[in-house]
Amino acid sequence: IRARTDAHTHQSLDSPVNTASIVSVLCEALVKLSRGVLLEEMAANFWTSTQHTRWLNADVNNLHPDDGAMTQSELKRLKLRHTHAIQQLGQRLQLPQRVTATAIIYFRRFYVRRSYTVRENDPHLMIPTCLYLASKMEECPVRASVIVLCTSDLGLQRDGYPYTGEHVLANEFRLLEGLQFYLVVFHPYDELPALVRDAGLEDLLDEAWSAVNDSYGTDLLLLHPPHVVALACVLLVASMHGREQQLIDWFSGLDVDLKEVGDAAAVLLDMYTLWSETGSSTIEQLMVKFWRRS
Repeated sequence: IRARTDAHTHQSLDSPVNTASIVSVLCEALVKLSRGVLLEEMAANFWTSTQHTRWLNADVNNLHPDDGAMTQSELKRLKLRHTHAIQQLGQRLQLPQRVTATAIIYFRRFYVRRSYTVRENDPHLMIPTCLYLASKMEECPVRASVIVLCTSDLGLQRDGYPYTGEHVLANEFRLLEGLQFYLVVFHPYDELPALVRDAGLEDLLDEAWSAVNDSYGTDLLLLHPPHVVALACVLLVASMHGREQQLIDWFSGLDVDLKEVGDAAAVLLDMYTLWSETGSSTIEQLMVKFWRRS
């Protein structure tokens, strides 16, 4: 850090200090350090990771004082809309699903403790910033300018997208601070294939995988361990095909709280209901209210 910062400092003797560039250098160094911690924790297990010790059972229903003008239901709908925007962005950039999933978790973790306002923490800037950070942490880096170019086509703002790659680079440190530099994310994807196979539901793997993708439209991974989310998706998909009886004996042999699995499945069902009831006109009204209060 010192060597690269000194280089910027010496250059500034003949030109103005490029603060954004220096911040970018610091962020890069922090991300590299965090990735080292990530690899160490992933080599251990979920139960000793910062995801378990620092983020599990987060108070996801806690309204920030600046969010008072929005109801909990309205915030859920807005977050669902912005989560969908991150999914769209990841698809446009042809990124692995794991990168997009990590970005969504960063987004949701950030707003657990920060206000959901344009004035303080504009979600429309945080969306590309989360994807930018996640792409580096998952070792699939994409330039900030490329991410912003794709973000501008998502129709998040009626008057045009106002941010550039430089804004994303400058916002990265705010995101790291909001995450308290705890960047480890364990996903349900790792355990899902083995669970589906063990349950004798191999023919439903694709549907269970889609259900896991959909689970990122909720705060489930801030409330439950990844294997519980995976089991909830298996239960939900089996129930849709009338094969829940097939799981009774299987579940009884698992060392898992069945109530917790059922609660997680209920959250996912509620998300589907919420999404089906949230048409484009509802989103438009919410966005107008969102901008007015900000």
